[in-house]
Amino acid sequence: MSQTAAESPPTESAVPLFDVMVRIPSGARLEDIERRAKEDAGLPEDRVEKLINVLRSVPEAKIGSGVPRERADKAKEQFTKAGLHVEIIPQLSLQALVTGTFDNRFVCPACNTRVVLPENRQCPNCGVFVDKVTDEFLLKRKIMEQERARLEFQTAKDAKLSEQRTKQSVEAAIRDRIRKELEEEYGLRSKPGLFAGRAGLVRAVTGLVLLGGAFLVGTATSQGGLPWSKKSQTATAAAGNPASVDKMLDSMGPPAGSTEAAAAAGGNSAGTASGDPDINDPLIQAAGGKRIGAKGLSIEEAVGAAQVLAKSVGNTTAERALNGSGASGQRTGGAGASGPEAAAAAAPAAVPKQAKLTLAADFAVQLAELGQVPRAREVVKSLLARPDLAAEPGAAAAARAAQVEVQAWSMQSLPSGQARQAAESLKGNIAALPDAAERARASIRAGVVLSRLPSMPAAASRVFFTLAGEELKAVSDAGQRATLAGLMAVGMGEALLAEAREHARTGFWNRAQATAAQADAIVAQAPDAYSQARLFAMQYQLRKLLGQPEAAVQSLDGAISLAARNKSPADHAAWLRHIAQLSQTASHERMTAALAALQAQVDSANGMERAQALVHLSLLFADAGLGQRSEQYRNAALAVPGLSPADAAGLQAGLIVQNELAMARALHASGLYAESEAILQRVGSYVL
Repeated sequence: MSQTAAESPPTESAVPLFDVMVRIPSGARLEDIERRAKEDAGLPEDRVEKLINVLRSVPEAKIGSGVPRERADKAKEQFTKAGLHVEIIPQLSLQALVTGTFDNRFVCPACNTRVVLPENRQCPNCGVFVDKVTDEFLLKRKIMEQERARLEFQTAKDAKLSEQRTKQSVEAAIRDRIRKELEEEYGLRSKPGLFAGRAGLVRAVTGLVLLGGAFLVGTATSQGGLPWSKKSQTATAAAGNPASVDKMLDSMGPPAGSTEAAAAAGGNSAGTASGDPDINDPLIQAAGGKRIGAKGLSIEEAVGAAQVLAKSVGNTTAERALNGSGASGQRTGGAGASGPEAAAAAAPAAVPKQAKLTLAADFAVQLAELGQVPRAREVVKSLLARPDLAAEPGAAAAARAAQVEVQAWSMQSLPSGQARQAAESLKGNIAALPDAAERARASIRAGVVLSRLPSMPAAASRVFFTLAGEELKAVSDAGQRATLAGLMAVGMGEALLAEAREHARTGFWNRAQATAAQADAIVAQAPDAYSQARLFAMQYQLRKLLGQPEAAVQSLDGAISLAARNKSPADHAAWLRHIAQLSQTASHERMTAALAALQAQVDSANGMERAQALVHLSLLFADAGLGQRSEQYRNAALAVPGLSPADAAGLQAGLIVQNELAMARALHASGLYAESEAILQRVGSYVL
């Protein structure tokens, strides 16, 4: 709340007053909102134009201040028809005191019922002593009601889905039977061979399994024993690990080699809880080089199309959004080619091999983060098998890091014994990486991923932060060691934020506060300004979680002030992007002011510096699900002149893919899975 609002006296009113706020939904376009406001909601054109002008600069606007409930409800109905999210906020106001008679009844704080209290002040309705009702009791009751409602909703949803699946299966069976009868009637049904159809496939696989089993048994018998009679060697291999790591691993289940753990082998084993890949999936077919059907645009063709569009329309769209961008926004081409015409007219751009391979690794990690682990594994598998990967050390390191992250994401929902075995397998894969810096970075990322898995104990992520600390000591380069130390501090901050959020969700407020205190200590000990700015951003979320809004704003101000020290507009934009992403404040008034201050820096920059700054701003809004603003900055970045062909192609390829992935994340988080899947398929055609 601003200082002016805090100092203004309450309004005197005989009825309750409300403020009405509207904001743009994720993925909505202002043109559609304007059309719906005029046609569906029936709002006056001048009022609609005024509102649209305000929403072009800020994502949220106040359309009513201090209005009665009836007017607020009517406004909500109208602007909801226009496609906007409407929020009604009570306003502090004074009402005249109404005197009346007292009926000797009190409202019980436990059951919210008006009752006559006896001398011992025990509620006759619920049996609770009203003087012993505490804030903790009320919070527990509130959480219990919320969880009960959530479970009832989930139960009803599951029952509805089960009914739909049953109906679909019955319909499919009837349809299949009718189809067979019609085929026999018209003489179209031929007798299948022994290995035809699904049953034939099962027969073939069964035969191969029996032959393989006979071969293994014969081999093992000739060597004097059976494979399962030998002791597991995994526990022996893990005997050299530090005792502290083993102690933390004990919280995840029985040691490796036990009967419970024998079924799991971590990220690379088949048949894990995350499932096998779908061989008919177009993404998996593309990853294996066996795409069936028409192929989409490659990343080179997409970059070429973007360059044609940038030359044809210039930077005018971005200039209108950004209030002028200087000479770089001049129109450089003729009438606009768009869509397929632009793609057809564009010659494929030469995207650097390392950039394309690195984007494929990022794509695999994004698939795993969205819960599509089988797809992610196939992408990583195909990436590591590429013969040209060895010639690109940076891309090879990114591929190995992606393999570690995908394996960490695959540990979601594993039983305790399998989780222990999978963690040891993950440790072994990290230990096999070629140098200490890469092992430290991979351990940090694994720790962050595991901290975000609700099914994993907090000790699981600490295992890998401990390993990262050990590897960090072996890094000889001082600059690289400092960078990794900052990355580790930020990773531990992310883990503590996830842990505090889980404690708060389950009602353990003392633990949540203790975890927040640990995070505060890490913020104070941050090794550099960049890591401290990101830790301040996470501290903002922690303080909001604990009900400390003023302290939260102070943390956000601290992060923004550190970012403002950058003289480079590209670095300044990159810092603000990460701050907004970690604090989820892309639409916060402080972040809006910081972006406005950055715009002057961007306007004065040229060439690659300007392009990189606009790329980070585009991705900032894409991460927040603000597609229209992201597209405006994206168009501005694509239209920056003065770049070499290689730099322009690499920059534009990264922008296109990262922007698409950010929008896929936002759509997936909103439950728009079909729209998210369409974007993922398109990105897959770019990088695979």
